[in-house]
Amino acid sequence: MIITRYLVWETIKNQLIILFILLFIFFFQKLIKTLSSVEGGEIAINTILTILGLGMPKMAQLILPLSLFLSILITLGRLCTDSEITVMQACGFGHNSLIKVAMILITFTTLASILNNGWIEPWSTNYEHEILQKIRSNPGSAILSPKKFQTIENGQITLFIEERTGNQLKNIFLAKLRKKDNTIPYVIIAKNGKISDYSNNSSITTLSQGTCFQGHPVLDNFRITSFKNYQLILTHDQSITQKYNVDQINLNTLWVTSSSSPLNRSELHWRLTLVFSVLVMGLMAVPLGIANPRKSRIPSILIAIFLYLIFFLLQSLMHSASNQNRMNPALSMWIINFSYLTASILCNTWDTLLVRRLRAWFFHRGDL
Repeated sequence: MIITRYLVWETIKNQLIILFILLFIFFFQKLIKTLSSVEGGEIAINTILTILGLGMPKMAQLILPLSLFLSILITLGRLCTDSEITVMQACGFGHNSLIKVAMILITFTTLASILNNGWIEPWSTNYEHEILQKIRSNPGSAILSPKKFQTIENGQITLFIEERTGNQLKNIFLAKLRKKDNTIPYVIIAKNGKISDYSNNSSITTLSQGTCFQGHPVLDNFRITSFKNYQLILTHDQSITQKYNVDQINLNTLWVTSSSSPLNRSELHWRLTLVFSVLVMGLMAVPLGIANPRKSRIPSILIAIFLYLIFFLLQSLMHSASNQNRMNPALSMWIINFSYLTASILCNTWDTLLVRRLRAWFFHRGDL
């Protein structure tokens, strides 16, 4: 019991360290993409942390089984190098006991994976989608970025704001040079401005202390007007709201609707595969992590990583093909799942008495 607690604790520590390192890496990868969206004026800078936080469950889908897989490999490899496994085996702590330790860790990780893939990740994806759609449908709160030329009203108006503090604007340049609906092209320069209200994809902007240049340079009807207050309605590009996304559906709904939609069926089996991969990879890591202390651990680690990458590469291909209704995910994905599970069981039972007898009978029956 003491040895079991020791192994569980050592593996959990390594798993948490690996989990945070991987989340840290993927966090900065998403941060770069989010900052590029801020630079492009798609989202507001004050929503960066919210969007990054909501993206963490999506990252955890693949990181949870990988963290368990690597933690078992690293922990057992270190124990083999320090000859602790040899001492444990001499004390009667055999391979079956290592499987029990792995199953404890697999159970906790599987529960976390079910909760994350089934409910937390769909909720976070849906909430992130709502935030982005709210920003795009009310661009006065985000799209009017300072120190950047922007086009609004489907490219009809060019806008530049030197400084923005909340809804207060300073040094505004606004130009509508394309003639549309018998309107005269104009250029407006103002020292101050204020976004007083925005709704229905439009913002009511009040400019003060500015000048309006109206007309066409090559024609005679050219007018310059100075003003103290000038109010205009800016209509922003309407974003297309995505009404259906399988990433936003929880596991219960996917289970009920899987028979009516190929996308729902594919997403259901993909999420179940992510949960099932915790069991498969956890069991496979036990025999691959045990190595001869006199030999290098590099070959076994490379084989383990190769098997892991092949598994998720094949499953990603099956998931993509199932989304296009070219394959049945209940068949294609689970053939790979059970093939890996069979390989994991075979690797863990290879040196048991029953399997040794079966091997001896199979290889020597031709001699009889």
